Amino acid sequence: MAFGSPQWMYASGEDFPIEQSLRFNDNDSSYLQQTPSSAGNRRTWTLSFWMKRGNIGTYQSVFHCYDSSGSVPRKQLRLRLNSDNTLALIDWQNDLVKSDGLYRDPSAWMHIVIRMDTTQGSASDRLKIYVNGTEMVYATDGRSSYVGQNVEFPVCGAFPVEFSGRTSYNADQYFDGYLAEIHLIDGTALDPTSFGEFGDYGEWKPIEVSGLTYGTN
Repeated sequence: MAFGSPQWMYASGEDFPIEQSLRFNDNDSSYLQQTPSSAGNRRTWTLSFWMKRGNIGTYQSVFHCYDSSGSVPRKQLRLRLNSDNTLALIDWQNDLVKSDGLYRDPSAWMHIVIRMDTTQGSASDRLKIYVNGTEMVYATDGRSSYVGQNVEFPVCGAFPVEFSGRTSYNADQYFDGYLAEIHLIDGTALDPTSFGEFGDYGEWKPIEVSGLTYGTN
């Protein structure tokens, strides 16, 4: 599953410029939504995208998938920017992981990768979030519940996938900023190097994404 729009132009780096992005205005209650026609692999997947913030200091839902018929806590998975400018991945009301650092620079593009593989035997390997090519430093209270082995989240199921807002059940946390080069890989847990690379000065920059197998969805 890949999203894109020619509504705005964005270039990063000299080797591979990203030429399109979407502008989200929280005042317009704007969001993207797609519902797959059939379920894929709900245990193993990768989400990659570039993000640039607009407003800071508010709760904003960046990515969200929700199973209205599921059971708490695994019926939801949501990537949220908190009012203190931390980044958290939430199942229902609990942080699966939360960042120790703050992301509050509206002039900077960030590359986010969520790598999920609940089939892994080691609990710490089942969920990883990377920011600009490096695994995110988690807050000491930010791994309140390690993901259980073989747990299935709604992502890559036949449930609404949303960017911005929480339109499935409570539309009050719209994202404000830009999103670009969104890839949701069904069935494969990938590292950030599938989407970017470090430059000569240690900067993280995009590469041309090719050869990926997106799976059922």
